[in-house]
Amino acid sequence: VDMATVKARVAADVRQVLVREGESVRAGQIVVVTDGTEYEARVAQARGNLDAARAQLDIATKTRDNNRVLVEKGFISRNAFDNAASQYAAAEANVAAARGAMNIVQKSLNDTVIRTPISGLVAARYVQPGEKVSPDNKLLDIVNLQKMELEAAVPTSDIAQIVVGQTVSVHIEGLPELFEGKVVRINPSTQAGSRSVLVYVQIANPKNVLRVGMFAEAQLV
Repeated sequence: VDMATVKARVAADVRQVLVREGESVRAGQIVVVTDGTEYEARVAQARGNLDAARAQLDIATKTRDNNRVLVEKGFISRNAFDNAASQYAAAEANVAAARGAMNIVQKSLNDTVIRTPISGLVAARYVQPGEKVSPDNKLLDIVNLQKMELEAAVPTSDIAQIVVGQTVSVHIEGLPELFEGKVVRINPSTQAGSRSVLVYVQIANPKNVLRVGMFAEAQLV
């Protein structure tokens, strides 16, 4: 199955966990919201620094442009113009640095709202509202059961008869109907301590009937 572990990206208190085990989610859906108060303040501070840097750049731009006219008319020295040009370059660099700092704190604020990267079902929930989490703390496990994979051990005496793409009839323990699968991979080596090779069979599971960990018997068609 496709599986994704949703993790915290910033240190914060959990405000809301919007899903529970067994519920379906779609890619991009908001699943956890953490406290963004601190990061909102950092964004406001960074925005103020960026605005101040832009104001200094405006002043430096006007000074440089005025001095260019004056130096062309011979009213000021070339050295005076060069100083104005240097101040403009420094002000421009300060704006770029302030904009980068703003982007960083804005990303941290955005990361307080956590979305699932894949569609599927919530398999595990590790946090509750009010808990403090750190970056990379596990929050949820999401699984997509639309495509399942059967892992089967085949004796080495039979492995030559199996090829990738071969159709397989699969009977799942506890279910009356048969499922059809296809061989998608064959392990290049035998299992340690045995004379068998693992073969991997992909099975479509559009109705989510199959679950992780079920046992099955497969027959080559």
